[in-house]
Formats: sequence, structure tokens, C-alpha cells
Amino acid sequence: MASVPTNEQILNAVRIIQTSTPDLGRAKVLAQLKTENNWTLSDNRFRKLLDTNDVKRKAEPPKDRSSLVTQSQSLGPIDILKNALMLQERYKEESIRCFQLYGRGEYDYGVTLNAEMAIYISIFHNRLKAWGAPGPWSQKDQARLATGQELQTIYNFYWVAAQKVGLAKEDIGRQLEAEYAFFNFVHK
Repeated sequence: MASVPTNEQILNAVRIIQTSTPDLGRAKVLAQLKTENNWTLSDNRFRKLLDTNDVKRKAEPPKDRSSLVTQSQSLGPIDILKNALMLQERYKEESIRCFQLYGRGEYDYGVTLNAEMAIYISIFHNRLKAWGAPGPWSQKDQARLATGQELQTIYNFYWVAAQKVGLAKEDIGRQLEAEYAFFNFVHK
């Protein structure tokens, strides 16, 4: 028996399909959703849901991502304000997104993770704040933080998201420096 999905179920399924096969058109995505999930879903509801949530088919990323990173590196440092940790906190409170990446030019990027990963990031973020972020920290504390599970995990999530939008590793390092007042943090 076919079931009627919630809007959230539909959006989550669409994101998964777009990740694996970004070149599928709306009609084929709808057909795949209905077939794989045994859902009752009209074309009209599906179209309105995608338009309302601004879910559009993603453009195919360039084959050679190194040119994208080289281009972003040549633009100079990203603009991160002194109170980056406070701004990140406010962003997480006011947004449905898990964290924000500072972009180049007029756009920043909101990152949404699944619930389990978002909780994981939140736990490590809160641990760093409990340690006294933003510093100042001694050299010994800085070394411990750079190799610690908390900062490494946050860095890894930031870096994966940054690769999707063409930001360089140095940009993520600078963002973490600004957020946690951690000097000379560059992931090797």
C-alpha cells in the first residue's frame, strides 16, 4: 500500500538522489521517489515543495577542482570578523543550518548535516567553548587542541563542506583561527 510522505522525507530523499545522480531532471526524480519508496506523491505537490524550499538541480561541478581552489586562493584572504565565534553561535541559533562557512565575495555558505552529525559537531563545539574558547591559550594548550579530537572533527566537517563550494584549506584554517582564537592552525 502506498504511503503519503512528509515534506521533510521528500526533501531528504531528493538531496540523496541529487548527490548520487545530479543530472536527473525533476520528472525522473519524482518517478524514482515514488518507485523506491512506494509513495503517493503528485507532480504538483512535488514541484511546489521544491520551489518553496529552493531545491534546484545542482550544476555539475568542474571536472578539475584544483582550478577552482587555485582561483579562490588567488582572491586573497576571506573576510572574517573578530567576533567570529559569537557570529557562528548566533547563526546556529537563528538558522536551521549546522554551521556557516565564510565564502568569497558576497556569499557565505550555510551547511546542513544529518541530525546525528549535527549533534556530534555541537558536542565538540561546546567542549571547545568549555575549555575557554576563544583563548588565549598557552603554546602547550594550542598544540593539544590542534591534534585533539574536537578541533580535528570540526575541521574535517568544515573541510568537506568547503570542497563542495571551492574554498581552500587555508580558508578553513583561517576561519577556525578566528572562531577559536587558535594561532597557526593549519591542517596538514
